[in-house]
Amino acid sequence: MNGRRRQRAEILLAGLVAGLAAWWVQRRGLVLGPDAWTYWTSSIALLEGRGFVDGHGLAVTAWPIGYPAWLMLVQACCGVSADAVRIADSLSIGLLAALATLWGQQRLAGGTAPSWPVAVAAVVPAAAAARGCASEYLMLAGWFGALCCLGGGPRLCAWRGIGAVLGLMVAVLARHAALAFVPAAWCLVAARLGDRKRAALVSALGALVIGCLWLGHRLALGQQGSLVWFAGRYGLPDIVWTMLRGIDRGLGVFPFGLGWFAVIASAVTWARGPAARWLGLPAERLRHGPVVATTLVALVGLVVMFLVVPIADPPRQRFVRFASMMAMLLGSVLLVQSRGPRRALLLVLLLVPPALPLLRDVLQGRTGLDTTTTDGGESFVPLDAVPGPAGSAERRLPDGRLQVPTPRFRWQVAPPPAGSQPR
Repeated sequence: MNGRRRQRAEILLAGLVAGLAAWWVQRRGLVLGPDAWTYWTSSIALLEGRGFVDGHGLAVTAWPIGYPAWLMLVQACCGVSADAVRIADSLSIGLLAALATLWGQQRLAGGTAPSWPVAVAAVVPAAAAARGCASEYLMLAGWFGALCCLGGGPRLCAWRGIGAVLGLMVAVLARHAALAFVPAAWCLVAARLGDRKRAALVSALGALVIGCLWLGHRLALGQQGSLVWFAGRYGLPDIVWTMLRGIDRGLGVFPFGLGWFAVIASAVTWARGPAARWLGLPAERLRHGPVVATTLVALVGLVVMFLVVPIADPPRQRFVRFASMMAMLLGSVLLVQSRGPRRALLLVLLLVPPALPLLRDVLQGRTGLDTTTTDGGESFVPLDAVPGPAGSAERRLPDGRLQVPTPRFRWQVAPPPAGSQPR
């Protein structure tokens, strides 16, 4: 098998393995929090033609419509149930792993080095993060799709630019946090084009299109009053520390994962010479500075977002998982390119610790208990469950599905008048 066929096979295999692993670890049921319940019930409302409303008939004002629309399409094909949600998330995770593998392969010079560690580095964090109704899978798939468009080929042509804009649109419509990725993409555009004026023009036009789409869809859904700027609930130290711990959990046991992130970031930016000599690489092979800069700019953007917008919970791992994924992918690329006995040891140290929790979940199946969070609570529902009216008792429907009551959270005060629709 030649190099190109091998890489295509690895991309396909990474997507299949990650999707199947995510599907299998959730075979006992789904853990659903407040966001997840809103996504699920609003997707059912879209499917039934009731508009973008939640399970209590209230207009959805704080969440974008992209992920519920994706759930609606899958449930239109597979039927309304928690199992359909599991299928939708597994498909998103599989697509994310495939695109992340493709992007990692683009970082390998010439395509001659074996790229299977890149596929492993994409599969592990994607599948290990599986939980019910989590829109970050679709967001990250859009982000890595944009990265593939910006990183593929010797030149940044118009079609690749359009593809990058479309990928960022998918990310932004899946989750508002993806807005922080838009200025981060400017780093890669500027690095690819070289010409500062042209790079600034292309970046500004792409950001304008994405921003107009985001604002337009919020105005169309009547969501313009749902954000109160400069009313963040958490201080800078708390946000930064929580985000660092989130990156760390994505890469291994604290402080192992955070140490890996620091080593990779410093090796490709500030310590190229010593790192290249220690890895047995020519220094020019460590030209991944724009990638690290992109990651850091996106993290700073997320910090700013949490500072200026009131968000119920502090930034969890799901908001910064892309940073740990990029660190794993970039680390695997660097180690695959290296030579000598250190490579095997370092690959084991990079890939095994994050894989252990995933292996446990694959063997045992992920389970969950009812828990309390800042903005409500999380509940564990079986795969044959469907949401029912709030306050109702669990009961079996004639078709065999289990109807569970839709929880009411603190911001869901009372249903709107009959016949009301979101603006």
